This record gives sequence, C-alpha cells and structure tokens, in this order.
Amino acid sequence: MVHDRPDGRNPNQLRPLVCARGLLHRADGSARWSQDNTIVIAAVYGPKAISGRRENPARAVLEVIWKPKMGMAGPSEREAEFILKRTLEYIVLTAMHPNTAISVIIQVVSDDGGALSCAMNAACSALVDAGIPLKGLIAVTCAVDKDGVIYLDPINKEEKEFHGHACLVFPGKPMSSFAPAGLALDSEPIERGIVTSVTKGILSAEDYLNCLERSRAASVKIAEFARSSLEKAQRGVELVVAS
Repeated sequence: MVHDRPDGRNPNQLRPLVCARGLLHRADGSARWSQDNTIVIAAVYGPKAISGRRENPARAVLEVIWKPKMGMAGPSEREAEFILKRTLEYIVLTAMHPNTAISVIIQVVSDDGGALSCAMNAACSALVDAGIPLKGLIAVTCAVDKDGVIYLDPINKEEKEFHGHACLVFPGKPMSSFAPAGLALDSEPIERGIVTSVTKGILSAEDYLNCLERSRAASVKIAEFARSSLEKAQRGVELVVAS
C-alpha cells in the first residue's frame, strides 16, 4: 500500500534540486546543494603544502569537518565526517597533489532529511569548483515503509516513521573544472557498482536490493542535473572573462 507523502510527492519523485557554486570567496571552491528544505554548504581549501608528520610524498591528505546547524559536533557528526572522508578519498585523485592537504568543510544550513547524501553531492560540487580532479559520485537516500514500499529522497518525518532508510553513493563520470590528460569527460554512462552504503533502521535483503535498484535509477537524473549545473557555471565564467 502506497502512503500519501507529507509534501505530496509520489514515491519515485525527488525533491527540487538546486546547486550554486563559488559562493565563498575565501575558499578555493564552494557549493551550496539543496534538496528543498535540506540545505548544505561545502567549502574546499587546498591543495595546500604541508610538512611534518602529516606530509605524504605519495598523495594529498584529505580532511573533513562537519559543522551542525546548531551547537557542537557530536557522535553523529563525527560518524558523518568519517563516512564522507572515506568516500571522498575514493573519488579524489590525491596522487596528483603529493605533500599537500585538502580540507572539506561541511556546514548544514537546514536538515529536513537526507543530509548525508546532500553533503556528499555538495562536497563533490565544491571539489569540482576548486578545480580538483576527481571521479564523480552521486548520492541518493531512500526509505522503506512497513509494507516494503520504496520512497526516494525522504524528508525527516519519513526517515523517523518508516522502518529503515539508506544513503547510497554511486560512482559517476569523472568530473573536473580542468581536465588533466587521460581523464575522459565525455558522455560515458554512469558506472555500475556502489561506492558507499549507509543504512539505518530495519531493512531486509529484498528491501535493500529494491532500494539499490530504485536509487541507481534516480542517480542518473541527479547526475544529469549536476552536469547541467556545472556547464551553466562554466558558461557564466566564460561570459565574465569574455566581457
């Protein structure tokens, strides 16, 4: 049985997506990613030279700081930092910047569900804005009710009421504002596989596989939006330079 959603969407419908880049002038890259009332700002600093024990001659060191909307960071924020750091380490081409550090700061502006996937997409967009070469990623959250019905992009009320939900991160096409040699940026399809999977609540194996299938289909739509957003931002830069 399909339940009516509080915001009137059907189970397969994503919330409106908005992405703005280059908002923070002191950062090397920044992006604000919003999915309706869930809004996250990501700022990237670096690559910057480091020395001492943190220095790695083989690759850049990546650090992530998660700032909640209010108060001090707690265990849930530390968990989100760890998950995001491990995910970004997989997609950022750190070997291209040895002996440096790349810092990613996540600021949650408002959280109405799906904050982790929103932060993943914001961080990826900010890294692209900073000109750091990386493999793309697309993050999607879905929830499952007691009848096994899958709901994409749940709001906070749905995450709390349904049996379980999952944040699933899929590999996408390589993305960069600057294309290094050998890094294809053409229109290849989204890769198969999964980069990160975080589940909360109760999900059967069948529920999880259904979430995986539905979220993978949704990731294609989000990837198209991210690519369109990047192209519009680049055209804006070209217009400024031309003028």
